[in-house]
Amino acid sequence: MPDHLYQFGAIGIRAREPLDHILPNLPSLDTIDITTNSPLPASQLLLVTMVHSRQEVASGSAKLTYSFGGRYNLEVFSTKSGYLFTSRIGAAFAVDHNGRELKIFQGDMQLTLLREILTAVIIPLVWFFRGFALIHGSAVQTPIGAVLFCGHSGAGKSTLAAVLGSKPGWWVIADDICPLTIEDGTINVRSTGHDLRLWSDSAQLVGKNYPTQTLLEAYGAKFRVSGPVGETRHLLVPSEVVAIFQINQPDPEDAPLVSPQITPIAAAERVVTLLRNAFVLDMTDQNVESNQFLFFADVASRIPVYELSYPRRYEAIQDIADLILDISPQVVQAVSQS
Repeated sequence: MPDHLYQFGAIGIRAREPLDHILPNLPSLDTIDITTNSPLPASQLLLVTMVHSRQEVASGSAKLTYSFGGRYNLEVFSTKSGYLFTSRIGAAFAVDHNGRELKIFQGDMQLTLLREILTAVIIPLVWFFRGFALIHGSAVQTPIGAVLFCGHSGAGKSTLAAVLGSKPGWWVIADDICPLTIEDGTINVRSTGHDLRLWSDSAQLVGKNYPTQTLLEAYGAKFRVSGPVGETRHLLVPSEVVAIFQINQPDPEDAPLVSPQITPIAAAERVVTLLRNAFVLDMTDQNVESNQFLFFADVASRIPVYELSYPRRYEAIQDIADLILDISPQVVQAVSQS
């Protein structure tokens, strides 16, 4: 029986059984010859298997390395074969050390919540196991290359990406988790899908361009929004990062901003800015932390990092695209000189 093939951003998912009930609306890779013509090598596919008992996911000793808590109540353990994600509701997810295989045990978890955790957390984190550095932010492809928007939760990263990603020639690369790597001297970001998670007011704002909206169980008033699936093969290809923007919330006591402002961040402060937004899945591994520092120091030396401030008005977001294009000559020059 042939495998079922799906596309999740830049990851090709291979499954022995159909996953449409778990991961609906994913583009199919069946029309692409993965052995010859696909830009995604077969070795880069993720084998996903649904199992029927917790023992099939993981057994033996495990060491706690990270706890998500909050909405998902996930704990992460390192095991002999890789990493184990467990939920208090009973579901469990196991990823091997190389990020090539994912086993899923649903347990008593509702299907909607299982789907949410898989698409928002587990599958995007596969890039960590493949040796990528992860940064908390949203990424958008622009006419000058990929740009990243970082900031704390609620800063407006996803809303900004949704508005900019609906412009002709612009598209969303990643939301919340951005996998980065350096390849041939270039900083590249991989796609984690073109869906976004938005609060209800932002979802209403972009409803025309993102007609498919699903209420997220873990958030209550937050929605997963998707545009028409269309052609998504371009998401399989790495995107060169040309600039990173740190979203700054203006001090309420300061004079209100009239228009968006972009300010270069000094070289000495770039690494600190990037590390604040970095995501480390295994806090017990000193080598991971050391490598992450070296990686982001390299990133900071190669591409410009800016502070972005803008009025908390949706109409102001439209002006940010013009600002990004206005500074594009400096961005291109900075990247070419790195």
